[in-house]
Amino acid sequence: MSFHSIHSKLSRTGMLLALALLVMAVIGTGKPAWAGSLPVSGTCSMLVTKSFPPAGGYAPHFLNMLVSISFGDSPSAFYNAVTFNWKGQEEEEGGVISQQNGNLSSVAITPNASLSGFYTLTALLPDGKTQVGANLVPVNNSNTILVQMYAPSALSGVCQLQ
Repeated sequence: MSFHSIHSKLSRTGMLLALALLVMAVIGTGKPAWAGSLPVSGTCSMLVTKSFPPAGGYAPHFLNMLVSISFGDSPSAFYNAVTFNWKGQEEEEGGVISQQNGNLSSVAITPNASLSGFYTLTALLPDGKTQVGANLVPVNNSNTILVQMYAPSALSGVCQLQ
């Protein structure tokens, strides 16, 4: 038997074993083994970055955002967003295009009905009209929360409890 065929069989066996353990953990507890609970109090903070092309331009713009989420009976969230140009060959000047910050309103965090072990955060931007939506997954003994924002834009981040 060659090294490649032994390695291939061990890889398949390892993947099947890992899948079987995950399925047993989910069946036994009703939620994924890695899933934790959201904190009942405290604040987590994260950095989110995203690049995107400007309308009709070549050099990308970048979004750099700091976000804090506070947990408890009245959850809240704050953000500071900076959009800037990358200074490249196509552009004479780079630098900050805009900076915004504010508190989100109507913040609600609820268990996600379709994703076991996930939570959903909904809120409104300071304009009072733009809906914010994100999936939250507590990991690392609930000291870390993975964030997958789906509205108004697709962003993601890792929120560390302070």
